Amino acid sequence: MAETQAKSTTNYEDVDDVMELAERLRSEDVVKFSASEMAEMGSELGIPAEYIEQARSQLKERRLREERLAAEKAAQKKKRMRLGGIAAVVVAAVMGLWSMSASSKVGRLAEAADASIAQVASVKERQASVQAMLANRPDSPDKDAELIGAENRIRVELKRCNEAVVRYNQYASRFPASLWARSTTKRCE
Repeated sequence: MAETQAKSTTNYEDVDDVMELAERLRSEDVVKFSASEMAEMGSELGIPAEYIEQARSQLKERRLREERLAAEKAAQKKKRMRLGGIAAVVVAAVMGLWSMSASSKVGRLAEAADASIAQVASVKERQASVQAMLANRPDSPDKDAELIGAENRIRVELKRCNEAVVRYNQYASRFPASLWARSTTKRCE
């Protein structure tokens, strides 16, 4: 034993902690009373030994109950923490899926709005070329029909464009789509 103690070492920083713990263990050991010592104290106070033993048993049962309750509370807390962690993971997964879905949809709506804006520009270019082509021709029902048709095509494409842009702008302004929208407002020109 002396050889084991000689080989065993304690870090300087731990000396105070070791001494404090050793003193607490010694004082707890000193404060313990045997059943015969308890009976003797009871007789000095005029309490029969059977009541002392009964009180010790009840105290022991109460402490066991308290320990069980503490263990049950700790288990419930651990279970709540586990369920809370699972709930957090589920919420994060749902939010991630929701965000990915929003990203995809905002991209599709942006492409549709951009295509409509490009279509309006194309129809306006076509109208300008029709007007330039017909500028030197004399007025006629055919010329009027071509010019009116070009105007109507612009109105139809502007209506479609405005619908696509409104769909995009409304969706892109909501969360979580607003995180993924490249620009929050688009306009038909």
